[in-house]
Amino acid sequence: MKNKVLKMKEAAAFLGISVKTLQRLADAWEVECVTNPYGWRRGITEEEVIRLKNKLLARAKKRRVPKPKPPTTKKKVEITATTEPKEAAAKVPTAPEAPTLPAEISMRQAVDMLTPSTMGERSVFRDLLSAATLLWSFTPQQLSEKTQYPLEITEALCQRLIEKGLAVKQGENFVLKVRIVG
Repeated sequence: MKNKVLKMKEAAAFLGISVKTLQRLADAWEVECVTNPYGWRRGITEEEVIRLKNKLLARAKKRRVPKPKPPTTKKKVEITATTEPKEAAAKVPTAPEAPTLPAEISMRQAVDMLTPSTMGERSVFRDLLSAATLLWSFTPQQLSEKTQYPLEITEALCQRLIEKGLAVKQGENFVLKVRIVG
């Protein structure tokens, strides 16, 4: 009895995966395809599709299910009144302290702090930060010349460095406050 050959699109639909994923599985020798004499994939036998479906189901069952977190208990807080008179000291409003940065952070942490909106922007920030760490003290013009990025982009990076507390401005120069590694 001859086994029916399904086209890649039909097999992918049956398995619930994309055709590209099925092709990748075939390239990785996880699926045996029926080929023509020139080596082109014609399709997959029904038997092979069923075997792969069972394999995918078994793999899905092995995935770890997260354990539920135990309920947290609230602690009782006791408030006791003191009989000591309170001194009427004038409270001076203080500015909230900026979070202290470690002396050294990784390149990834620094780029994450700058909150790039796209992968392209993330790549540009990484390039600019690499150059900035070599210069340590720089102007946007110097950074632009070193990296070949437009001056507007280097100025935007310098502004974000200041906003996030990674650099300070001293005259015309920007100076990194932390050492960026990696």
